[in-house]
Amino acid sequence: MQTLMRRIQQRKAVVGIIGMGYVGLPLAHTFRESGFPVLGFDIDPAKVKALTAGLDAVLISTNHSSYDYAWIVQHAPLVIDARNACVAVKEGRDKVVKA
Repeated sequence: MQTLMRRIQQRKAVVGIIGMGYVGLPLAHTFRESGFPVLGFDIDPAKVKALTAGLDAVLISTNHSSYDYAWIVQHAPLVIDARNACVAVKEGRDKVVKA
């Protein structure tokens, strides 16, 4: 617990927020402005597209059945797949890197 508290005090604790809607998005912004690294997650393809516009890469850290991994690979310049979530994706395999 002391390690976590130290990481929070140093603004090094990564904040993960599930749902980038009217609560999650401003919350993510607030944490980011406070100096924390932030990861936001959402299953709405339109939100994901809007939020990833201009990104260099998308990191997949979960393998959840609600996500359309083929869509993510299609729209992201680079996909870092830490959970083998993109195994079934056929098109765009050259943009997927296993982590």
